[in-house]
Amino acid sequence: MDHDGDHEAHASFFRIEGPTVGWRAELNVHLVVWAMDEDKPDHDEAWAAFVAHLDRYESVGDPDLESIRFVSTPLSAGQVSADLHTQLGGGDKLIVAQVMEGSYCGWLHKDVWAWTEARVLRRPAPSPDAEASPAPGAREIS
Repeated sequence: MDHDGDHEAHASFFRIEGPTVGWRAELNVHLVVWAMDEDKPDHDEAWAAFVAHLDRYESVGDPDLESIRFVSTPLSAGQVSADLHTQLGGGDKLIVAQVMEGSYCGWLHKDVWAWTEARVLRRPAPSPDAEASPAPGAREIS
């Protein structure tokens, strides 16, 4: 279903069974979402500085979602977050999440989906004899 001719639905779901060891991408795609404190006196300047800093990365954004971008980089989500956080103040918010094949769905402009699909991490099938290991950055919860 296409709501207005410019947007396209996209759904990609999958289930992984078994270990996910042995794959690594040269480039990652991350979803970056931020919110800046609108009450701070220099909001417009801070917004412009943050966007200029973000523009150093290869990225694409839907024009209807002004504080959301997809970023392509060899850096991890944590590294991108740490870098972007340098441009934020105390009342600002930021989340950076890695996007992987089968882990996203929604309604965006068709060119945003095309950009994302061309760069998103593809997961090869796990080797049947590979040992399972936790995902990078995973922590045990007790």
